[in-house]
Amino acid sequence: MERTYRTGLNIDVALTAASRRALAAASQPSQAAAMAAVDAGAADGSVPPATHDMTRQDLRGRVKRWLRRPAAAGFRLLKPFLRPIAFRTRRYLTEALHQDTLRMLADTQREVQRASSDMLREVQSAREMLRQEIHAVQARPMQEQRHLFAGLLQEQQATRDLLRRLLNEGFQRNAAEVMKAVSIGQTQFANIAEQVATTLAPRLDRLEQYGYASARRSMLHCAAGEVMVKTEVGYVMCSDSDLALLACLADTGDLERGTRLLIERLLQPGDTFVDVGANVGMHTLAASRALHGQGRIVAFEPFAATRQLLEKTVWINGLDALTEIHGSAVSDHEGVQTLFLGASSGHHSLYQLADDAPAEARVDVSTVRLESVIRPGQAVALLKIDAEGAELEVLRGALTVVTANPDIALIVEFGPAHLRRTGQRGSDWLAAFTRLGLEYRAIDAVSGTLSDITLAQLEAAESTNLLFARPGAAPWTRIGVPA
Repeated sequence: MERTYRTGLNIDVALTAASRRALAAASQPSQAAAMAAVDAGAADGSVPPATHDMTRQDLRGRVKRWLRRPAAAGFRLLKPFLRPIAFRTRRYLTEALHQDTLRMLADTQREVQRASSDMLREVQSAREMLRQEIHAVQARPMQEQRHLFAGLLQEQQATRDLLRRLLNEGFQRNAAEVMKAVSIGQTQFANIAEQVATTLAPRLDRLEQYGYASARRSMLHCAAGEVMVKTEVGYVMCSDSDLALLACLADTGDLERGTRLLIERLLQPGDTFVDVGANVGMHTLAASRALHGQGRIVAFEPFAATRQLLEKTVWINGLDALTEIHGSAVSDHEGVQTLFLGASSGHHSLYQLADDAPAEARVDVSTVRLESVIRPGQAVALLKIDAEGAELEVLRGALTVVTANPDIALIVEFGPAHLRRTGQRGSDWLAAFTRLGLEYRAIDAVSGTLSDITLAQLEAAESTNLLFARPGAAPWTRIGVPA
């Protein structure tokens, strides 16, 4: 069947198709009339001559439609038998072409074999010529061969000596130049390093300190005479009349930095920290940083105004669930005692101050024993005592806690001025701790590192914070101090 592919409009084809559709439409009425005539003729037994051809065509179409289905069914039945016959017929017709192809392949193979034989003969001929040349060389006199090889060896040795000499000279010259350059560079580097160490490094340190100080100098005056200060450990609420504390926080952003760093090294998540003399909460905040929200902090601050500031500090920093605040002074008895108020919130004491404070600078506060607050079986990792001369009273009220926790660590302030006010000797003060099996080391005020110190050195200093723990206990291992 031919196909017509159109690439554009064809007027002849369009007109032909239109005429065919018109003729088909015109012939439909006539066909209907013819069929009516056939039916009429069939009724009277006669068929009009004009419709005779049309009747035969209609019968032929009907016969084709009736025979189409039986023919298709017959073809499906005969298809399994006709297919092998068709395959064999096709093979018979293509057998001659297949034989021609095989003959062509055989001829090609013979040509390849002939070419391979020719190449093999050429290779054998070249090999024979090479063997003859080798025999000719070997046939030369032995003396001539020896002279030839000796000359080659001499030339090779001379070449080697020349290369070795050139390499040695070049290496020595380059090595000397390199060493000279290295020496000059080391000298220049040493000079630069010395200049940096003597001039630039101190300036950089000061700039860094000034930068940190500027970043920490953030204060916000609040209502009721309160000031919120941004420190190294968080936001701290202070009284606007506590000028000494505000000046210290504004200058350094910290309070007893070395002790604060040591507290963060000693505590781990899950530990319990007891802060006796918590003041505005700098060490309480330091402990919370080390605990990471897991553990317990028990803080004691007897002065009501400072305790209120401590409660706000804990609330601002989100430590309510972690911190338990008590508004009592820790001592060796329970009752009521006079608290003498110092010029700064950190100097309040249960003992008469050296400046003989007037009556209005004192208040009555309740006192508790630490072992009555810490329930039996409660593990305590660190106890900080800053009681401005009442350290031994605090210790006597905490004997059960100290003895029940073999790995407990104590941070206690040793103040010669406090000892003089309370009438105690330094040796007796230290003996109260050593009798419990505790040994001590001094805490560096800036870095928090530990060092051995004698009683004479302690009494010569204005104030020193000491770390107490039993020999071989966990605190020494935790901060890397050898047993």
